[in-house]
Amino acid sequence: MWRAAVLLLFVAGAVTVRIIELESHRAVLITISRVSLLVYLLCRIMTVVLAFAALRHSPAEVYQRPNWTAYWGHIGS
Repeated sequence: MWRAAVLLLFVAGAVTVRIIELESHRAVLITISRVSLLVYLLCRIMTVVLAFAALRHSPAEVYQRPNWTAYWGHIGS
């Protein structure tokens, strides 16, 4: 899902940039620009949600304090 969302982010961004470069047929371009912006925002939200959802599947060792923090007191406990 994240790969599709990132691909759509790229496509929506490229379409938006291309629309900005074109200045003819303003009514059609405004509609396409709004749809492109909506797709971009939805894909951006999806990538953030998927990044946080991936934390649910992390192993428990990720949340334990590493051993090297005992060497520097201001980093450890």
